[in-house]
This record gives sequence, C-alpha cells and structure tokens, in this order.
Amino acid sequence: QSSMRLAGVPQDPPTLMQRASPDSAIVAWKADSVTTAEATYSWSEFASAVEAGDPAFDDVRAAVFSEPIRFNLDASRGMAMLLPQLSVMKQISFGCSAAMVVDLHEQERAAAWTNLMASTRLVTAWEPEPSQISHLVRFALVPTDFQTTWEALQAGDWPEEQLATLQREWESVDFFKSAPETLAFMRAGALDACERQRKEAMGSFTLGSELRAMAQAPQQSPRIAKMLWTQLRYLYGGGVYEDEKALLLFYRDREVEMRNAVKASSWQAMMSMPGVTNQPVFTSRYPFSLGSMMMLRQMNPMFAGRGMGFLGRAASSECYRRLMVTGI
Repeated sequence: QSSMRLAGVPQDPPTLMQRASPDSAIVAWKADSVTTAEATYSWSEFASAVEAGDPAFDDVRAAVFSEPIRFNLDASRGMAMLLPQLSVMKQISFGCSAAMVVDLHEQERAAAWTNLMASTRLVTAWEPEPSQISHLVRFALVPTDFQTTWEALQAGDWPEEQLATLQREWESVDFFKSAPETLAFMRAGALDACERQRKEAMGSFTLGSELRAMAQAPQQSPRIAKMLWTQLRYLYGGGVYEDEKALLLFYRDREVEMRNAVKASSWQAMMSMPGVTNQPVFTSRYPFSLGSMMMLRQMNPMFAGRGMGFLGRAASSECYRRLMVTGI
C-alpha cells in the first residue's frame, strides 16, 4: 500500500527555521499561525489536517521504532528496481515533523517527543538498499530532521535521559559506509541493463523492415543505410561488448575512488580526491549506444541533487548530523 496518500500527513508542511535575521530564526510552534510554502493557516485548521487520523500512518510511525528499518525489494530488475517505499518515507517524515510542531504548540510534550524520535529514526535506523536514489532520499530527510530537532530544542527543559537517547541516535549514523556498495550495485545494474537492451535490440532488429523503409523513401536511403550500418556494426561487430567492458571498468574505478574517499576524516580531505567534486560521467565512443543510456541514468540523480554528487550530499548530511549532536 506504499503508493497511497496517507491521511494525517499535510501535503504542504510547515515552514521551519524561517530566518528572522542573519543569526536568528522564528520558532514555528510559538507563532500565532502556521506558515507553509503555499499559505498561512490558523492553528486549529492546521491541527485538524494533522490529526485527521489514519491507522496506516499510526502503524508506520510505530514501526519506525523497530530496529533496523529495511525493505524487502526485488533487486533482480537491477536499475529498474521498483522503490515504492521512498514516497512513503518522505510522507511519514513530513507528518511526524508537522505533528511535533502542533504538539509543542499545544504543550503536549510527550507526544512531541514521540514524533521527534520517529522523525529521527526514519534517518538513523533506515538501512537503505544499495540504490543511489534510496540514499539520496535519505539524505533529503536530514535537513527536515535538523529543523525539527531545532524546533524541539527551543522548548527547553527536556530530561537528560531523553536528550542522551536523541544524541546516541545521531552519533550512530554513518552516511558514508554504504557508499561503495551503491557503486557496486550500479556496476551490476549497468551490466544487467546492457544485456537486456542488447537482447531487445537484437530481437527487434529486422533487415527487411529497414530495406522496405529505404525503398519507400529513396531520398532518405543514404541516411537510413548509414544508420543501418552503424547499428549492425554496433550489435554484431563487437561494439556492444566493448561498451559493456568499458562500463564495468568505469564503475570499478568509481568504486575504488569511493572506497578511498570514505576513509577521509573531513570533507576538506575528501574533496581533493578524484571523482568526489567532479563526478565523472561514462561516455561511449558509439553514438546512440548502451553507453549513452547509462550516461542519462547517471545524470538524472545529479540533476535531482542540483548538480551535487553523491558524496557531496552525504557530506552535507554529515554536517547536519554534527551540528545536531553539538546542539543536543
């Protein structure tokens, strides 16, 4: 049921840590109303949306306290593996954050603490599968947790044992340790995608249809003939296998770079290493090839991260983590 919209999770979450000056922010739960990216609501309106009630939301929120958080997924599809849980993880994160803000406004500290810990454990207890997009979604939850934690700390007077528990959660996280596995999975997925596309291309290629196309459009014959020769040479002349070999070597090198980078003790040391800030992109010597498809797959996560590579997003999350531990 991970594709459903969970009731009790506002589609428009509250704006947290809204800047009031260069060194201060507005405490959302102390404000007279709730500000979101789209509108301003009264507390009663917003609380009604948060408290709409949904057994599924309550069940998922309770489940995050089970350790660890893992999902049984079908990895046989490689890079095309379905990841329906990612949208729900984001929904629950927004829901817990919004509920905590309402709880603090209503002075319900016990409920606020439960929602804060649930929001925290969505990151700290989640062990993502070795899919880059899963880790990127996890990284995207960290700023929300940072803002939620800041809001909670503004309430003050939390018992020491609660703060110690929260601190241990954030001290337990290592955003870099699984990074090499994501490259290993991408290497396996790239080979699988190549094999699938090669079989599909060979199965769908028919010389007769190409010749008929040339006969029906004589003026286009030179262009069609050139494209036909390029396809034949790529599929049956060894080009497709050269691409596969080059892809395997490319991802092997990226994995080695990743393993070396995650050993660094600081971002300053890491960013000077190969492939960290300027993420290499695989390019094929053959146009319209399997390698071109792989290049597009690599670019999509980079666009999603506004040009920041995987390690850059991990380093940003690590910065938030250290700030939270310091603040707590």
